[in-house]
Amino acid sequence: MLKRLTVVIIFLLLCLASQAQNQVDSLETELGRTRDARTKAHLCNSLAFELFHYTNEQAYRYAIEGYGHAQSIGYVDGLRKALILQSFYHLGSGQYRKALALNRQCAAMGAEDDDLRAYNLVMTGNAYQSIAQYDSAELCYKAAIEVQSATGSESYLPYAYKNMGRLYRVQWKNSEALEVLNRALDLYKKNNSRWGMGDIWFAISEIYVNQGDFVQART
Repeated sequence: MLKRLTVVIIFLLLCLASQAQNQVDSLETELGRTRDARTKAHLCNSLAFELFHYTNEQAYRYAIEGYGHAQSIGYVDGLRKALILQSFYHLGSGQYRKALALNRQCAAMGAEDDDLRAYNLVMTGNAYQSIAQYDSAELCYKAAIEVQSATGSESYLPYAYKNMGRLYRVQWKNSEALEVLNRALDLYKKNNSRWGMGDIWFAISEIYVNQGDFVQART
């Protein structure tokens, strides 16, 4: 039923993994060459972001290192990004309360609407979704979408729609889920994000299975 889609996605992910490893190697080389704390913070956070696709422990170490570099020079955006990435680790480890504490610490830094605020709101929503506080999760996703709309940015807009769609799927709100997942898919296509498109295709197929529409699930 989902076999063909699964094979396609696995093949796609293997191809992307090779490309991502090249990106990681490049970032690590650059990190080894620089002595600038701000650049180190940025590179460590970028490495953590890339590595969370494959190895949470190594990614987490880079997020901690990035926080340290940012803290040494009072680089607020570097601190915020590192906190969000650390929350991702704890969320994946099932430490939902710890993830929420880090998200709140990030939010308390008082930045105006920007991409990092939107990113943090989505991650906060994911933590609430994990502890079945669905109303709070939905509010966070909607707030993230509003931030992106206010700033005219789409950096984390598809990510917000994707996770809102997953929330609606858990709640068996299949029509609502399909609507926001397709919005996410359009944005991922626009950005040529193969990771994002693969995620959305799989999520949409799961909804069709929930509905008993196995023909659509295979297409």
